[in-house]
Amino acid sequence: MDEAATPQELITGTDWGRLKVFFGPGAESGDVRPVNELLTVLAHGVPAQQARAAHELGEAINHQCSVTEATAPAILVVAALLRHPATAGVKLPAEFYRSPPPLALRAELLELIGSVTVDVGHAAEESARRFGFPPSPAELAVRATRPALFAVVRDLLDDPDPDIRHAAARAITPLLEDPELAPHGPALLPRAEAIAADLPRHRPRGWPRLIIPAASASFSEPPPW
Repeated sequence: MDEAATPQELITGTDWGRLKVFFGPGAESGDVRPVNELLTVLAHGVPAQQARAAHELGEAINHQCSVTEATAPAILVVAALLRHPATAGVKLPAEFYRSPPPLALRAELLELIGSVTVDVGHAAEESARRFGFPPSPAELAVRATRPALFAVVRDLLDDPDPDIRHAAARAITPLLEDPELAPHGPALLPRAEAIAADLPRHRPRGWPRLIIPAASASFSEPPPW
């Protein structure tokens, strides 16, 4: 990922229509919107729209612990959003979660990165191989994003928001399975474990648990960058 690229440059520079998703246009079923629209809402929507888009994006690119062709380019946009000032300080509405207070948008995006990278990690590969399935091209593509994701996630281990720190700690552990990143493990794994153990008091174990909003407003304006 070009660290200088804006989220919108990554969105417009990808031919999303050619990439398979689990739900949405081109999928067999589901009411999920196109991935590029969901990413644009995450970049420039209001919090209620962003909460819905976060759920839909997970369904489109990471349904049932799996990845697809759109996952790797989408997760790189998510990483770019984590770097962009537009996502700083954004809180998703508490009514969309089973455990208030409101959750930071950046924490939600970090949770998606963690989910995706766990699902292409060692344990997932070993389980698939037991049933005769080698890593798919989509899984290999996601693995190739891990160094770029790592650079973003590592910086958020020091975020002042405890929810963001905790989500970053959870996300960085599967990233360190990458051979290129493994040398960082001795320094970062104990730190990540300490952060993860210091669970914010207002969050039960297993958060976040996003409740699907009943409806979402459409969003078509281009982001301001």
